[in-house]
Amino acid sequence: MSVFLLPFEIGRNMKQHMENFWWKTSNSKDNIIHWMSWERLSKHKSAGGMGFRNLRHHNLSLLGKQGWHFLTRPDSLASRIFKARYFPWGTYLTAQLGNNQSFVWRSIWEAQSVVNNGVHWKIGDGKSVSVLGDRWLPNDVNPCVTSSHPALNDIMVENLFKVDGVGWDLEIVNVLFNVRDKALICGIPIQANAEPNSFYWFPECSVYARSANLMMKPFYMILSRALCATTFDSTSNDIQCLVVVLCWAIWKAWNDKSSQLAAGDGAEWWRPPVSNGVKVNVDAAVFEGSQGYGFGAVARNEIGYLIEGFTGSYLGVVRPELAEAIGVREALSWIKAKRCQQVTLESDCLLAIQAI
Repeated sequence: MSVFLLPFEIGRNMKQHMENFWWKTSNSKDNIIHWMSWERLSKHKSAGGMGFRNLRHHNLSLLGKQGWHFLTRPDSLASRIFKARYFPWGTYLTAQLGNNQSFVWRSIWEAQSVVNNGVHWKIGDGKSVSVLGDRWLPNDVNPCVTSSHPALNDIMVENLFKVDGVGWDLEIVNVLFNVRDKALICGIPIQANAEPNSFYWFPECSVYARSANLMMKPFYMILSRALCATTFDSTSNDIQCLVVVLCWAIWKAWNDKSSQLAAGDGAEWWRPPVSNGVKVNVDAAVFEGSQGYGFGAVARNEIGYLIEGFTGSYLGVVRPELAEAIGVREALSWIKAKRCQQVTLESDCLLAIQAI
């Protein structure tokens, strides 16, 4: 089943043998009572079934692994042979069935739609991903660009980067894309000296996002009155100001609550770092109305005095845990630039912590 697509008749016979094994005994007559339908038994146990697999779907999933192998390991011997024979000028995702095909290729090609529905491009250097047609936007409903500007034809994602390759060229993005596409594009982080583009399996991310609302619980709040003494340069924009206001509101709410907490009741609160150490606390916010997100961070010493506070803001629509992860990344960059030693970094986003 990992190499050949079973004919429907064989699958039907195998299913019948499985049903008989489950329901029929040596003393059973031909008329067997099926107390539960096979369709219900085939559902996952969490949905009330027994988890029996649909053989056709299982067959296609195993064949899809071969297609995934062609995409993620293009230098392997099998990948090079099939590419030379069946898709020399494209990828497995764009390959046609062709003529005089082997039964193995016909079987693997049958799972192409399964792979195509789950695989997405992860943007690195942007050189091999077409702006139109390829699935590269972080959206589980439609990961393809919906804008129709004629200048988007036959260009690669790298053409949307700044000249130095660090970040998106917002002047180009604002002109060529609609509001929906622009928000999704700006939500993709771009790094200097990025690695080549790669593939990832998107359904894992949608499950990840669904669980975010359940798992993002604040274990501790970590801001100080000293934040109000932080100064920002004249280029601070509205989102940065919102981040500061948010941080202050969080601190005030938890400060008011702390006066009602009894000692030893288990509530979490800010704890100082080790002697001669530094603690950096990060929190992020997503601003859906302005299609932006940002973070705030404070660094304090062992007696709670503020060393420095800093914020960052970005355009784009991202999940809350991604915004938090970007804030953690920027805090690590700050730690590296300051050459701090004995640093503790804290975040209240459990998903980001677990992922790291």
